[in-house]
Formats: sequence, structure tokens, C-alpha cells
Amino acid sequence: RLGREAGGETEAELRQRIEDGGETEAELRELLSPEFDRGGDPAVELRLIALLKRTGQIEEAQTFVNTLIAEYPRQPLWSYELGKLLMERQEHS
Repeated sequence: RLGREAGGETEAELRQRIEDGGETEAELRELLSPEFDRGGDPAVELRLIALLKRTGQIEEAQTFVNTLIAEYPRQPLWSYELGKLLMERQEHS
């Protein structure tokens, strides 16, 4: 994991790079692991959804959002994001 290997990137360094827009899907998914306490902040999830959309992985983004809806059914943000994805898919079909 991050910051544990010689020359590895620390969590703080990875967070800074993500804030600067240089993230990869694998890095975002790693930050979603329970190992990192994000205090309920949905920023990483939103960045991953945006990255998946930007790279044309709309179905993968939809699957991810459906997972979030199942995990957090009282969080309206994920239903909103799903609606945006469904509209985008319809535009491109």
C-alpha cells in the first residue's frame, strides 16, 4: 500500500496529486479502501465517476454509482449522479 514501500508515495502525496488532477483509476480506487478515513467526504467517489466518464467507461461508472446507492441509500447525491449518467448514456446511444 501507499507509503509503505521504499520510495512509495505517501497518502498525503497521493491526495495532493489527485487534487492537482493527476490521478489514475487505480489510485482513486485505493483511496476508497477502508484503510483511508475520508470522514464521509464523497470527493474521491466523485473524482472516480468523473474519470470513468472522461475515459468513456460510462457503464463502469453506472455500476459504481449503483454500488454506492446500495451502500448509502439515504445519500441523495448518488441517485443524482446516477440520473446524470443515465441522461448521458441516452445522449450517446
